[in-house]
Amino acid sequence: ATFMEDLNRYGTSSEKSTPTDLEGCEDCTIAVYCRTGNRARTGAQILADAGFKTPIYNGLGVSQWQGAGYSLVNTPSVVAPCQDGLSCSGESLTESPTWSGIPCFSGQSTVDVKERGKVPLREVQVGDRVKVKGNRYEEVYFFGHRDESVSTTYLQFLPSLLEASRDHMIFIQNRGAIPASKIQVGDLMVNGDVVKAIREVKRTGAFAPFTPSGTIVVNDVLSSTYISFQDSSVVKIGFIDTNITYQWMAHAFMAPYRIWTKYCGGRFMEGVDTWPSFGYKFYMWLLRQDPLVMGTIFIPIMSVCFTLVSLESVCSHFILFAVCAIIFVILRKSSKKP
Repeated sequence: ATFMEDLNRYGTSSEKSTPTDLEGCEDCTIAVYCRTGNRARTGAQILADAGFKTPIYNGLGVSQWQGAGYSLVNTPSVVAPCQDGLSCSGESLTESPTWSGIPCFSGQSTVDVKERGKVPLREVQVGDRVKVKGNRYEEVYFFGHRDESVSTTYLQFLPSLLEASRDHMIFIQNRGAIPASKIQVGDLMVNGDVVKAIREVKRTGAFAPFTPSGTIVVNDVLSSTYISFQDSSVVKIGFIDTNITYQWMAHAFMAPYRIWTKYCGGRFMEGVDTWPSFGYKFYMWLLRQDPLVMGTIFIPIMSVCFTLVSLESVCSHFILFAVCAIIFVILRKSSKKP
Protein backbone atom coordinates (compact mmCIF):
# COMPACT_ATOMS: atom_id res chain seq x y z
CA ALA A 1 0.00 0.00 0.00
CA THR A 2 1.27 3.47 -0.87
CA PHE A 3 -0.13 6.57 0.80
CA MET A 4 -0.93 9.43 -1.57
CA GLU A 5 -1.97 12.33 0.61
CA ASP A 6 -5.02 14.23 -0.68
CA LEU A 7 -4.75 12.96 -4.26
CA ASN A 8 -8.34 14.19 -4.62
CA ARG A 9 -7.00 17.76 -4.36
CA TYR A 10 -4.72 17.34 -7.37
CA GLY A 11 -4.84 20.46 -9.53
CA THR A 12 -5.82 22.77 -6.66
CA SER A 13 -3.81 25.19 -4.52
CA SER A 14 -3.69 22.58 -1.73
CA GLU A 15 -2.22 19.86 -3.96
CA LYS A 16 -0.01 17.38 -2.08
CA SER A 17 0.11 14.33 -4.37
CA THR A 18 0.10 13.90 -8.13
CA PRO A 19 -0.34 10.94 -10.51
CA THR A 20 3.42 11.13 -11.23
CA ASP A 21 3.95 9.77 -7.70
CA LEU A 22 2.93 6.42 -9.20
CA GLU A 23 5.30 6.65 -12.14
CA GLY A 24 6.24 3.14 -13.20
CA CYS A 25 2.88 1.67 -12.15
CA GLU A 26 1.16 2.20 -15.48
CA ASP A 27 0.91 -1.59 -15.99
CA CYS A 28 -0.40 -2.33 -12.49
CA THR A 29 -3.93 -3.03 -11.36
CA ILE A 30 -4.75 -0.18 -8.96
CA ALA A 31 -7.24 -0.02 -6.10
CA VAL A 32 -7.87 3.43 -4.62
CA TYR A 33 -9.41 3.71 -1.17
CA CYS A 34 -10.05 6.36 1.48
CA ARG A 35 -12.40 6.66 4.47
CA THR A 36 -15.80 6.30 2.78
CA GLY A 37 -15.08 5.93 -0.96
CA ASN A 38 -15.93 9.50 -2.01
CA ARG A 39 -12.34 10.75 -2.36
CA ALA A 40 -11.33 7.37 -3.79
CA ARG A 41 -13.75 7.88 -6.65
CA THR A 42 -12.22 11.28 -7.40
CA GLY A 43 -8.72 9.82 -7.17
CA ALA A 44 -9.60 7.02 -9.58
CA GLN A 45 -10.87 9.60 -12.08
CA ILE A 46 -7.64 11.61 -11.74
CA LEU A 47 -5.51 8.53 -12.43
CA ALA A 48 -7.67 7.55 -15.41
CA ASP A 49 -7.41 11.08 -16.83
CA ALA A 50 -3.63 10.93 -16.31
CA GLY A 51 -3.38 7.99 -18.69
CA PHE A 52 -3.36 4.92 -16.45
CA LYS A 53 -4.87 2.32 -18.79
CA THR A 54 -5.05 -0.79 -16.62
CA PRO A 55 -8.00 -1.62 -14.33
CA ILE A 56 -8.59 1.04 -11.67
CA TYR A 57 -10.89 0.01 -8.84
CA ASN A 58 -12.68 2.24 -6.39
CA GLY A 59 -11.84 0.23 -3.28
CA LEU A 60 -14.30 2.37 -1.29
CA GLY A 61 -13.24 3.12 2.27
CA VAL A 62 -12.02 1.78 5.55
CA SER A 63 -15.48 2.44 7.01
CA GLN A 64 -16.96 -0.26 4.76
CA TRP A 65 -14.05 -2.56 5.62
CA GLN A 66 -14.67 -2.15 9.35
CA GLY A 67 -18.43 -2.38 8.85
CA ALA A 68 -17.93 -5.81 7.30
CA GLY A 69 -16.20 -6.95 10.50
CA TYR A 70 -12.56 -6.65 9.43
CA SER A 71 -9.87 -4.90 11.45
CA LEU A 72 -7.36 -2.30 10.29
CA VAL A 73 -3.59 -2.69 10.43
CA ASN A 74 -1.23 0.06 11.48
CA THR A 75 1.85 -0.60 9.36
CA PRO A 76 3.79 2.29 7.81
CA SER A 77 3.31 3.29 4.19
CA VAL A 78 5.74 1.76 1.71
CA VAL A 79 7.01 2.72 -1.70
CA ALA A 80 4.96 1.26 -4.55
CA PRO A 81 6.63 -2.05 -5.54
CA CYS A 82 6.81 -1.06 -9.21
CA GLN A 83 8.97 1.92 -8.18
CA ASP A 84 11.38 -0.49 -6.55
CA GLY A 85 11.82 -2.35 -9.82
CA LEU A 86 9.38 -5.12 -8.87
CA SER A 87 6.31 -6.23 -10.79
CA CYS A 88 2.94 -5.56 -9.19
CA SER A 89 1.09 -8.33 -10.97
CA GLY A 90 3.66 -10.36 -12.87
CA GLU A 91 2.19 -9.36 -16.22
CA SER A 92 1.31 -6.32 -18.25
CA LEU A 93 -2.41 -5.58 -18.17
CA THR A 94 -3.61 -3.95 -21.37
CA GLU A 95 -7.37 -4.43 -21.21
CA SER A 96 -9.77 -1.51 -21.07
CA PRO A 97 -10.12 0.18 -17.67
CA THR A 98 -12.41 -1.60 -15.25
CA TRP A 99 -13.24 1.71 -13.61
CA SER A 100 -15.46 3.84 -15.82
CA GLY A 101 -15.45 7.64 -15.54
CA ILE A 102 -19.18 8.00 -16.18
CA PRO A 103 -21.37 5.41 -14.44
CA CYS A 104 -23.97 3.66 -16.61
CA PHE A 105 -26.15 0.59 -17.09
CA SER A 106 -24.80 -2.55 -18.70
CA GLY A 107 -25.77 -3.41 -22.26
CA GLN A 108 -27.43 -6.61 -21.05
CA SER A 109 -30.01 -4.68 -19.05
CA THR A 110 -33.31 -4.28 -20.88
CA VAL A 111 -35.80 -1.47 -21.39
CA ASP A 112 -39.34 -1.48 -22.75
CA VAL A 113 -39.33 0.27 -26.14
CA LYS A 114 -42.72 1.27 -27.53
CA GLU A 115 -43.90 -1.06 -30.31
CA ARG A 116 -40.77 -3.20 -29.90
CA GLY A 117 -41.11 -4.63 -26.41
CA LYS A 118 -38.09 -5.62 -24.29
CA VAL A 119 -34.85 -4.48 -25.90
CA PRO A 120 -31.25 -4.72 -24.59
CA LEU A 121 -29.86 -1.27 -23.83
CA ARG A 122 -27.06 -1.78 -26.32
CA GLU A 123 -29.71 -1.75 -29.09
CA VAL A 124 -31.49 1.42 -27.95
CA GLN A 125 -30.97 4.51 -30.09
CA VAL A 126 -31.66 8.23 -29.75
CA GLY A 127 -35.30 8.77 -30.73
CA ASP A 128 -36.57 5.45 -29.33
CA ARG A 129 -39.53 5.82 -26.97
CA VAL A 130 -38.84 3.95 -23.72
CA LYS A 131 -40.96 3.31 -20.64
CA VAL A 132 -40.45 5.81 -17.80
CA LYS A 133 -42.11 6.71 -14.51
CA GLY A 134 -45.90 6.41 -14.51
CA ASN A 135 -45.95 3.75 -17.26
CA ARG A 136 -45.50 6.49 -19.85
CA TYR A 137 -43.19 6.42 -22.85
CA GLU A 138 -40.66 9.15 -23.56
CA GLU A 139 -38.10 9.67 -26.28
CA VAL A 140 -34.44 9.06 -25.56
CA TYR A 141 -33.02 12.46 -26.46
CA PHE A 142 -29.39 11.86 -25.60
CA PHE A 143 -26.82 9.34 -24.36
CA GLY A 144 -24.71 10.66 -21.52
CA HIS A 145 -22.36 7.79 -22.28
CA ARG A 146 -22.36 5.07 -24.87
CA ASP A 147 -19.36 2.78 -25.19
CA GLU A 148 -19.76 -0.74 -26.50
CA SER A 149 -16.16 -1.79 -25.83
CA VAL A 150 -15.30 -0.53 -22.33
CA SER A 151 -14.98 -3.24 -19.68
CA THR A 152 -16.45 -2.29 -16.32
CA THR A 153 -17.96 -3.74 -13.16
CA TYR A 154 -21.64 -3.44 -12.27
CA LEU A 155 -23.82 -4.28 -9.31
CA GLN A 156 -26.41 -6.88 -10.25
CA PHE A 157 -29.63 -6.95 -8.23
CA LEU A 158 -31.67 -10.12 -7.86
CA PRO A 159 -34.31 -11.13 -8.80
CA SER A 160 -34.64 -8.30 -11.38
CA LEU A 161 -31.11 -8.83 -12.84
CA LEU A 162 -30.80 -5.04 -13.11
CA GLU A 163 -27.13 -4.14 -13.67
CA ALA A 164 -25.97 -0.63 -12.79
CA SER A 165 -22.72 0.97 -11.76
CA ARG A 166 -22.32 1.93 -8.12
CA ASP A 167 -23.12 5.62 -8.54
CA HIS A 168 -26.12 5.26 -10.82
CA MET A 169 -29.32 6.04 -8.93
CA ILE A 170 -32.23 3.63 -8.51
CA PHE A 171 -35.64 4.47 -6.99
CA ILE A 172 -36.37 2.72 -3.69
CA GLN A 173 -39.71 2.85 -1.86
CA ASN A 174 -39.85 5.74 0.66
CA ARG A 175 -36.23 6.74 -0.12
CA GLY A 176 -36.41 8.17 -3.62
CA ALA A 177 -33.49 7.90 -6.02
CA ILE A 178 -30.39 6.60 -4.23
CA PRO A 179 -26.99 5.36 -5.47
CA ALA A 180 -26.97 1.68 -6.39
CA SER A 181 -24.17 1.21 -3.84
CA LYS A 182 -26.57 2.20 -1.04
CA ILE A 183 -29.20 -0.43 -1.88
CA GLN A 184 -29.29 -3.32 0.59
CA VAL A 185 -30.77 -6.79 0.60
CA GLY A 186 -34.37 -6.44 1.78
CA ASP A 187 -34.94 -3.01 0.21
CA LEU A 188 -38.19 -2.61 -1.71
CA MET A 189 -37.88 -1.31 -5.24
CA VAL A 190 -40.65 0.85 -6.70
CA ASN A 191 -41.91 -2.00 -8.88
CA GLY A 192 -42.57 -4.06 -5.74
CA ASP A 193 -39.54 -6.35 -5.99
CA VAL A 194 -37.70 -7.07 -2.75
CA VAL A 195 -33.94 -7.19 -3.28
CA LYS A 196 -32.92 -10.77 -2.54
CA ALA A 197 -29.22 -10.58 -3.38
CA ILE A 198 -26.58 -8.20 -4.74
CA ARG A 199 -23.44 -9.27 -6.55
CA GLU A 200 -20.74 -7.79 -8.75
CA VAL A 201 -20.54 -8.73 -12.43
CA LYS A 202 -18.09 -7.67 -15.11
CA ARG A 203 -19.54 -6.65 -18.47
CA THR A 204 -18.38 -5.12 -21.71
CA GLY A 205 -20.29 -2.01 -22.67
CA ALA A 206 -21.69 1.02 -20.81
CA PHE A 207 -24.89 2.91 -21.66
CA ALA A 208 -26.57 5.95 -20.11
CA PRO A 209 -29.72 7.05 -22.00
CA PHE A 210 -31.37 10.33 -20.99
CA THR A 211 -35.13 10.94 -21.04
CA PRO A 212 -37.12 14.19 -20.51
CA SER A 213 -38.36 13.07 -17.07
CA GLY A 214 -34.95 11.90 -15.89
CA THR A 215 -36.38 8.42 -15.27
CA ILE A 216 -36.28 5.10 -17.10
CA VAL A 217 -37.59 1.62 -16.35
CA VAL A 218 -34.72 -0.87 -16.63
CA ASN A 219 -35.42 -4.58 -16.10
CA ASP A 220 -38.87 -3.49 -14.86
CA VAL A 221 -37.20 -1.39 -12.13
CA LEU A 222 -37.79 2.38 -11.98
CA SER A 223 -34.36 3.97 -12.29
CA SER A 224 -32.86 7.41 -12.68
CA THR A 225 -30.96 8.51 -15.76
CA TYR A 226 -28.54 10.34 -13.46
CA ILE A 227 -25.77 9.57 -10.99
CA SER A 228 -24.72 10.55 -7.50
CA PHE A 229 -21.25 11.98 -6.94
CA GLN A 230 -20.87 11.44 -3.20
CA ASP A 231 -22.25 8.00 -2.45
CA SER A 232 -25.37 9.84 -1.27
CA SER A 233 -28.77 10.84 -2.65
CA VAL A 234 -28.22 14.45 -1.54
CA VAL A 235 -25.41 16.95 -1.98
CA LYS A 236 -22.96 17.02 0.92
CA ILE A 237 -20.84 20.04 1.79
CA GLY A 238 -18.29 18.97 4.36
CA PHE A 239 -20.23 17.12 7.04
CA ILE A 240 -23.50 18.88 6.16
CA ASP A 241 -26.20 17.08 4.20
CA THR A 242 -28.14 19.59 2.14
CA ASN A 243 -31.74 19.03 1.05
CA ILE A 244 -30.69 19.26 -2.60
CA THR A 245 -31.02 15.84 -4.21
CA TYR A 246 -28.71 14.78 -7.00
CA GLN A 247 -31.80 13.75 -8.96
CA TRP A 248 -33.12 17.33 -8.92
CA MET A 249 -29.76 19.01 -9.50
CA ALA A 250 -28.80 16.81 -12.46
CA HIS A 251 -32.26 17.21 -13.98
CA ALA A 252 -32.03 20.99 -13.63
CA PHE A 253 -28.58 21.05 -15.19
CA MET A 254 -29.85 19.16 -18.25
CA ALA A 255 -32.72 21.62 -18.82
CA PRO A 256 -30.96 23.41 -21.75
CA TYR A 257 -30.65 20.09 -23.59
CA ARG A 258 -34.33 19.32 -23.08
CA ILE A 259 -35.35 22.79 -24.25
CA TRP A 260 -33.14 22.45 -27.35
CA THR A 261 -34.47 19.03 -28.31
CA LYS A 262 -38.14 19.61 -27.42
CA TYR A 263 -38.79 23.15 -28.57
CA CYS A 264 -36.04 23.77 -31.12
CA GLY A 265 -35.93 20.39 -32.80
CA GLY A 266 -32.26 19.94 -31.94
CA ARG A 267 -30.46 16.62 -32.05
CA PHE A 268 -27.22 15.56 -30.44
CA MET A 269 -24.65 13.01 -31.41
CA GLU A 270 -24.35 9.92 -29.26
CA GLY A 271 -21.45 9.87 -26.84
CA VAL A 272 -20.39 12.42 -24.26
CA ASP A 273 -21.27 15.86 -25.58
CA THR A 274 -19.87 19.20 -24.41
CA TRP A 275 -22.54 20.28 -21.92
CA PRO A 276 -22.82 17.17 -19.68
CA SER A 277 -19.08 16.50 -20.04
CA PHE A 278 -18.32 20.02 -18.83
CA GLY A 279 -20.74 19.68 -15.91
CA TYR A 280 -19.27 16.34 -14.90
CA LYS A 281 -15.66 17.52 -14.95
CA PHE A 282 -16.48 20.80 -13.21
CA TYR A 283 -18.35 19.07 -10.40
CA MET A 284 -15.54 16.53 -9.96
CA TRP A 285 -13.21 19.50 -9.56
CA LEU A 286 -15.60 21.16 -7.09
CA LEU A 287 -15.66 18.05 -4.90
CA ARG A 288 -11.90 18.32 -4.49
CA GLN A 289 -12.16 21.77 -2.91
CA ASP A 290 -12.34 22.65 0.77
CA PRO A 291 -15.92 22.66 2.19
CA LEU A 292 -15.83 26.46 2.55
CA VAL A 293 -14.82 26.92 -1.10
CA MET A 294 -17.33 24.32 -2.25
CA GLY A 295 -20.14 25.96 -0.26
CA THR A 296 -19.29 29.40 -1.65
CA ILE A 297 -19.31 28.17 -5.25
CA PHE A 298 -22.35 25.97 -4.71
CA ILE A 299 -24.66 28.93 -4.03
CA PRO A 300 -24.41 30.45 -7.55
CA ILE A 301 -24.61 26.93 -9.01
CA MET A 302 -27.99 26.48 -7.35
CA SER A 303 -29.07 29.88 -8.67
CA VAL A 304 -28.21 28.74 -12.19
CA CYS A 305 -30.10 25.47 -11.70
CA PHE A 306 -33.22 27.26 -10.44
CA THR A 307 -33.00 29.64 -13.41
CA LEU A 308 -32.76 26.74 -15.87
CA VAL A 309 -35.76 24.97 -14.32
CA SER A 310 -37.77 28.21 -14.40
CA LEU A 311 -36.81 28.78 -18.04
CA GLU A 312 -37.96 25.29 -18.98
CA SER A 313 -41.24 25.85 -17.13
CA VAL A 314 -41.80 29.17 -18.92
CA CYS A 315 -41.16 27.53 -22.31
CA SER A 316 -43.58 24.74 -21.47
CA HIS A 317 -46.35 27.10 -20.37
CA PHE A 318 -45.76 29.44 -23.30
CA ILE A 319 -46.19 26.59 -25.79
CA LEU A 320 -49.35 25.46 -24.00
CA PHE A 321 -50.72 29.00 -24.00
CA ALA A 322 -49.93 29.41 -27.71
CA VAL A 323 -51.71 26.16 -28.59
CA CYS A 324 -54.78 27.13 -26.56
CA ALA A 325 -54.82 30.57 -28.19
CA ILE A 326 -54.70 29.07 -31.69
CA ILE A 327 -57.53 26.66 -30.87
CA PHE A 328 -59.58 29.52 -29.41
CA VAL A 329 -59.11 31.65 -32.56
CA ILE A 330 -60.08 28.75 -34.86
CA LEU A 331 -63.22 27.96 -32.84
CA ARG A 332 -64.17 31.63 -32.69
CA LYS A 333 -63.87 32.04 -36.46
CA SER A 334 -65.84 28.85 -37.03
CA SER A 335 -68.69 30.07 -34.80
CA LYS A 336 -69.01 33.29 -36.85
CA LYS A 337 -69.61 31.47 -40.14
CA PRO A 338 -73.31 31.68 -41.31
